[in-house]
Amino acid sequence: MKTNIMLVTNNTSMFGNIENELNRKDVEWYITDSSENAIEKFQQSGIDIVFLHNNMDATDKRKLQKIFNLFDENINIVEIDSNANVATTIANALNNQMKNNFSFIDDALVNAKFNISVAD
Repeated sequence: MKTNIMLVTNNTSMFGNIENELNRKDVEWYITDSSENAIEKFQQSGIDIVFLHNNMDATDKRKLQKIFNLFDENINIVEIDSNANVATTIANALNNQMKNNFSFIDDALVNAKFNISVAD
């Protein structure tokens, strides 16, 4: 299952090589330069993580955060600082996302002929 990531920035050319830099086959990338395009992609693609670069206008960032939270209250929104290593920030967020995606249910004994339960 692929993780859908959207990167919203005013300068898309600075992130043109991010896909190759991270080299993740389990990620689908959407890089956009306007809040309108970001909202449209968010509605169409089922985005899992949104990265907002700090070169955006503060009003646009707040607007996007509110709208994204209205559509999906569990969406991960991460702000990226210009001085930070963007690839490292994205890789760390992906690792945290993957940790939270796993759950295990052991219901092998639910339909057992003899009601067996495991006591602690």
